[in-house]
Amino acid sequence: MTSRHNLKKLYFINSVFPEITGNDLFYADQIRRAVEAVLEETPLDASENEYGRFCRAVMALKRKRRNTGGAFQYWDANAHREGFSPLWARRELISLLKGMAAEPHATLLVANLAEAVRPRSGRWTRKARAEYSESVAFIRELARRWSTPSSRRTLIVC
Repeated sequence: MTSRHNLKKLYFINSVFPEITGNDLFYADQIRRAVEAVLEETPLDASENEYGRFCRAVMALKRKRRNTGGAFQYWDANAHREGFSPLWARRELISLLKGMAAEPHATLLVANLAEAVRPRSGRWTRKARAEYSESVAFIRELARRWSTPSSRRTLIVC
């Protein structure tokens, strides 16, 4: 695994466990190594994304630590490999947000949005950056609309 993927995992851990890590990547790396060691013991399902599996395991650890329910949903924005399209994104995200509706605390992780928006050349253009910002704003607004005022929602876009 490349260090870029590890860095994504570390930032995810810092956002989920700020009270433990204090945003220190050293402590986040300790948690990452422990979670990955546990995940190595179970085989990866062919339909499962490795990063999504890791994030689900971290959220399960968070729920155990808090000993509360809480929902966690993972959405891979680049699953279709056709770029970001608000039409299918809206349909898939609403489906996930509906699954979180009954929970007072929930987390939605949107992964690979940058990869879905960035041009195939790999270079960020002004247009691509604007599209990325609009996509993040679109997802935030969608999450806000499909949440009740009394619920606590965490949206993580990476």
